[in-house]
Amino acid sequence: MRRSALPVFFPSWSAAMDDPAMVALRELAERAKARPAARLRIVGYASPRGTGEANVLLARLRARVVYDFLVADGVPASRLRRESRGPTPGMEDLESRRVEVRLDGAGS
Repeated sequence: MRRSALPVFFPSWSAAMDDPAMVALRELAERAKARPAARLRIVGYASPRGTGEANVLLARLRARVVYDFLVADGVPASRLRRESRGPTPGMEDLESRRVEVRLDGAGS
């Protein structure tokens, strides 16, 4: 079963997570740990403002921050897949500055 992605939003030009993002990721980590066959897909995005290279790096960093947080919270790294999509054309507000985390498989 496939569910919608959990979006984690970031401030402009930042990879710092706020408290609500950390709470949501902890809840997702608990669900993931309760479903050992499920996998998590982490996809980083960035605003199209600024240089393309900087935005690709920022999207990767944001995805890495979420990945590291989930591993630190007990989700095995072998169950995580991290990707980066870089800039999101046509989106320049909050929705472009995000990481999406999707729990896929086995009773998710």
